[in-house]
Amino acid sequence: LYDHRDQFSKFIVSLVDSVDIFEGRVELEKTSISNRSTSAFTLNGIADASLRLIGLRKNRKPSEDEKKLIKEFWETVSKHIPQWQLLIQDKVTSSELRKNFVHTNTNCLNAMGIAGHVIIKEKPDSWKDVLKNLKKVDWSRESTDWQKRLIINGQMQKHAAGIDLAANVILQKCGISLSEDRQKIEDKL
Repeated sequence: LYDHRDQFSKFIVSLVDSVDIFEGRVELEKTSISNRSTSAFTLNGIADASLRLIGLRKNRKPSEDEKKLIKEFWETVSKHIPQWQLLIQDKVTSSELRKNFVHTNTNCLNAMGIAGHVIIKEKPDSWKDVLKNLKKVDWSRESTDWQKRLIINGQMQKHAAGIDLAANVILQKCGISLSEDRQKIEDKL
């Protein structure tokens, strides 16, 4: 992500300095976060989730409109996840969030990106209102919503099927019906 010739990489690095929830809370060098770190997110996780949000592969360049959408999406999401607001207000630590919730995990960020892509496609004029429903999601690691999706036997998992299954949870909690393709993913659970 530090390839300065790559416009998307430059954009993501600037993004984390311009969105409140990310500012000063992003691990910029590693793809994982140590237990004692003050970081809540990884740069790589934000980049991957942002690409999923706009439906692009890594080798394509997002337009200025897509860059604007990415920034607006993360700003909107951060307003509607209560624990992220507590983090912005310094009422909770990054390590507490990583320990007790799924929403700072790269896989969950990717699921948010997928869900955001679907929501924006289906509700282009009201997607920000739809995202208000994120307040209703139980983001705790203990929630049965994430079992066999992001968490198996108490451990966070890193597999594409789990990310898609988590995206389905987010979509349904936001009041979006699953498409036939997304339902097929669900039926495999």
